[in-house]
Amino acid sequence: GARLPPDADLHLALYQERMFNGYLVTEQVVHTAPDGTLRLGYTAPPPGTYHLMLINRVDPSGYLEDNTTYFAYFGDDSASSCFTVVPYDDNPVPWRLALAEGEPGSANVAALSMESGSTLYSSYLGECDTTNPAWWPDGVWLIYTSNCVEGEPDPDTGWVPFVAGSYDLYARQIPFGQHQWSEEGETVQLTATPGLDETEPAASINGAIVYRQAPAGTPVEESGALWSMNVETGESVDLGLVGRAPAWSPDGTQLAFMSDVDGTWQVYIYDVETATFWPADERCPSACRFPAWSPDGRSLIYSSTVSARDLTPAALWVVPAEGGRARRLVGGPYDHPTWSEEGWIGFSGPDGFYRMPESGGAPDVERYLYSQPDLGGPLREPLWSR
Repeated sequence: GARLPPDADLHLALYQERMFNGYLVTEQVVHTAPDGTLRLGYTAPPPGTYHLMLINRVDPSGYLEDNTTYFAYFGDDSASSCFTVVPYDDNPVPWRLALAEGEPGSANVAALSMESGSTLYSSYLGECDTTNPAWWPDGVWLIYTSNCVEGEPDPDTGWVPFVAGSYDLYARQIPFGQHQWSEEGETVQLTATPGLDETEPAASINGAIVYRQAPAGTPVEESGALWSMNVETGESVDLGLVGRAPAWSPDGTQLAFMSDVDGTWQVYIYDVETATFWPADERCPSACRFPAWSPDGRSLIYSSTVSARDLTPAALWVVPAEGGRARRLVGGPYDHPTWSEEGWIGFSGPDGFYRMPESGGAPDVERYLYSQPDLGGPLREPLWSR
């Protein structure tokens, strides 16, 4: 077959065929030899069917063509092999679930693999609060809010504890296939505003993060100003909206959020281009909260409460995004829905995280993860990566 380009930096990703678009075995930058060969110095992976994808870092459209066989060295000098470049998968990252674990004010965020059920990341930092997980559209970066700041070091041991401060936004790369504690890996602080709390982030495919901002110490269940941050420039603008729990539409053109500007919690839709907003469901008889979009952007799902004053979760509803009558999807004490393109709807419920097929109803509801009161506390704010 064809040879690789000589003296070229390539991005290598080796995937094993499994459920949910594969499992990343290794990912690295490699450099081809002058003769166009490539030596990979890592231990051979377990038996299985693998895809090896190589992408030219300078010109992704050049050199390596889909369905073309290339020659490369694998292992020692005597071992060589041919491989075929397969079409690049738009979703190479495995399906993941993020959620907050613990009571409000003392929670941590965790990321789990939907393939294996294993924990990929846990943010436990001590006597402070890390919560409101949100995925960047690539499913690799986890965005969250935390009030954990470094305290005074222990004079005897030098250990630096984390204590509660104001809430800021952070982003963290979540690893593939292995657990990482919070002191490992790459974490980026996105905001640093003493005296203000930034909470409840949501990321757009267009490179914006919208979040709730309020004076430090404002109860998390109250509304705040909704701001939008341009990730490339770091600049933030006030959208002129009052509310919380924002959620971007899949195409990044609209924003759903909950607001009590009219006295009770209702779900609204904001159009970015026209800067106008309207109620998603004008017939909501109680408090309607925590909206989430369907993967195709045509519908919104949200939770309703027992009444406008009794905020006990009572049901999940689906309403067309363009307007129309809402239908009750399932009744019960369920909250914080999330809708996956894998065909599942997930939500918080009594003692755990629940899910159901998007076409199902009450008989199809199953508890997928159990809360562990003695270890971590309730599971809240679930969000699938896709």
